[in-house]
Amino acid sequence: MNRRKIIRKIVENVRLQIVPGATEDWTNTDWTRNVLRVLCRAGRAEFGCGVWTTGHPEEANGPEWLYDQTWIYPDPEGRTQDLNIEWSILMVAECEWTRNLGHLHDDILKLFQARAEVRVMIIDAARWGDGSTSETIVREFRRWISLFRGSQKNDAYLIIAYEEETEPWNWRFFQIHSKGFGKKPMIREVS
Repeated sequence: MNRRKIIRKIVENVRLQIVPGATEDWTNTDWTRNVLRVLCRAGRAEFGCGVWTTGHPEEANGPEWLYDQTWIYPDPEGRTQDLNIEWSILMVAECEWTRNLGHLHDDILKLFQARAEVRVMIIDAARWGDGSTSETIVREFRRWISLFRGSQKNDAYLIIAYEEETEPWNWRFFQIHSKGFGKKPMIREVS
């Protein structure tokens, strides 16, 4: 499966389905549930994946499995007894609304072990109060990725950063591509 297409479709779905006005009274739990619901629908509709996710929306195959969300391709529904089917993990995601780098570090460590096509980290980059921005946080993620001995060339990460005061409304998307352990990963903002 093409990583660029996975990333493009995730970005499109988040931008189109989480819109101004609907989110004014959302708690962190509401944000998590709704962002993961959008990703769940994208995994199933756009890629034909089985999806296991936190909150277990009615569209999912079941509750979270190792990560806040996991996409398995092809959808194994009805084929659980076929042990000879080829399959892959297209996407895993962690969603952390904390404004604490230590908690973000704990969640991104989980993504390091994943052998998914794309690893997604969804964060709240608004109102940190210490001057941190999306760019600051993403640069820290890049540093952590370069320090992980298991980093492999072309490991792909998508950071979805909620920023309340930015345009286009509220979201920034960053792609990080590993160049392997000890090497500085490439960062590119997805427009």
